[in-house]
Amino acid sequence: MKKKKNPMKGKWLKRKALWLVFFVLFSFIHVEGEETPFHLVCERGDVAAARVLIENGTEIDELCGSWGTSLHLSCQHGQAEVVSLLLKSGATIDLEDGEDKTPLHIISEEGNPAIARMLLDARANVEALSNQLETPLHLACLKGHFDVAELLLRYGAKVNVCTIAGETPLHFACKRGDERMVELLQISGAPIDPADRSGQTPFLMACLGGHEEIMLQFIKAQGGIKALPIDGFTFLHWACLMGEEENVRKALTSRAIVNAGNKKFGSPLHFACRQGNYANVSLLLKKGAIADAWDIDRVTPLHIACKEGHLEIARLLLKKGARLNALNSRKQNPLHIACIEKQVDVVRFLLEEAESAVIDALDIRRNTPLHEACMREGHEEIIALLLEKEANIKVFDANWDTPLHVASSKGNEKAIVLLLQTGVDIDIQNGYEETPLHSACKKGRRDVVSLLVENGAQIDAEDYYGYKSIHKICGGNGDETLVHFILKMGADINVLDNFGRTPLQVACSWGNPNIVRFLLEEGAKIEVYNQCGGTALSLARMMGHASIADLLEEYGASR
Repeated sequence: MKKKKNPMKGKWLKRKALWLVFFVLFSFIHVEGEETPFHLVCERGDVAAARVLIENGTEIDELCGSWGTSLHLSCQHGQAEVVSLLLKSGATIDLEDGEDKTPLHIISEEGNPAIARMLLDARANVEALSNQLETPLHLACLKGHFDVAELLLRYGAKVNVCTIAGETPLHFACKRGDERMVELLQISGAPIDPADRSGQTPFLMACLGGHEEIMLQFIKAQGGIKALPIDGFTFLHWACLMGEEENVRKALTSRAIVNAGNKKFGSPLHFACRQGNYANVSLLLKKGAIADAWDIDRVTPLHIACKEGHLEIARLLLKKGARLNALNSRKQNPLHIACIEKQVDVVRFLLEEAESAVIDALDIRRNTPLHEACMREGHEEIIALLLEKEANIKVFDANWDTPLHVASSKGNEKAIVLLLQTGVDIDIQNGYEETPLHSACKKGRRDVVSLLVENGAQIDAEDYYGYKSIHKICGGNGDETLVHFILKMGADINVLDNFGRTPLQVACSWGNPNIVRFLLEEGAKIEVYNQCGGTALSLARMMGHASIADLLEEYGASR
């Protein structure tokens, strides 16, 4: 019996053939520097289409604006088969994109060792420099791609090349706190002493980041602390870092300067507080260590103790004169830090000592400790402690939001319940006259919207622009289920804002097709003109949402 032909298969093949013919024809009709069909198929990994275009004479090294060539694009999207085809077809391997990056830079940044090996085997320049003088090795270290970095080193990458900012690959690895990468670079001969343009060495970066294991690696590799080429980093720093009481005593007995160091990485007391050895902290303070000394970021030992949760050390520092209102470079006091890091016991202790000025202090983003706790899941106990101390629940942050707005925006239901128990107005307005319900609607927080409505939030409250809850959903991250919910609660589907815009017009402007379809199915008026004479259709077209414009026309919108 003859096998029957599948008619659908034939149609599919015809369509694919026509599609390829279209690509071949269109690939020669484009504006120079824009994305061509060849760029598109390489980016998407369509090997068959790419091969057809190459065989028909497409320009293989055509630039796609600042994105580079098809080889750049296929590397960026991890299309190994296309990369192989391009290399076999003669693609120029070291062409540069708008940032002077070669394909090897791109793949080093993306972290694909298989494609990196292809490029290296094809003799890609391992020392190529970007416009920031970064080599591929810099980018692999910056992104933490160990396998690619190892491969680059095997193919001869140099470890001592500096960027425009004076940073070596080791600087990048230390900044990340990547112990494995640091070890690899050290084995390959990376020097630890070169300083970048801001004066920071790799070792100093490890100090500033609190990456103790990396610091230990450096010290061991250099044969001890005295061999370190670091100005101001003493044996006392080292002993405090290691938590070795005997060595701390030895250092102090030999007249070590107890407040030695520099502002870049702080005093020995900073290191002792980070390490958490109470005896060492106590000894340093007895020998005259400054309890409120600060480093380059104005971080004090008390900030560090609160961050790490070392309660007894924090208690000791306060007894010795550390200030609760000391501010780091982000204007955060120790209470801010303890709240952020969820150090409940430390927060409880600080609140016993703190005045209202500390409890309601504003950081650089105008966040109070209560704002910080409300924007994070699992901080309910801290929120409760702050509210017991009558933390200000009406203060605005830099976005003009109160703590209740922040909790609503972040979807933090437990925080909302605690805040509402204080008797705060559920419809409290922020600086833009938005209510917490507006904040939840804007972010698409269905559970929070339900919670607030159940507790009496007004669904028709207006913000400064006349937006109601339904407008916020249509112009934010909401979806059709949230629109459905708010309509069930009594929202008007055709309500106007201060500019005469309906929810449908807002959804068309913001390009939310699912909400647009739902509103149309629910009978939203299409031919409404806002104060500027615009309709839902004109707004969709103006914002470039062609599929929404087509949908509106299906439902009878006038052209």
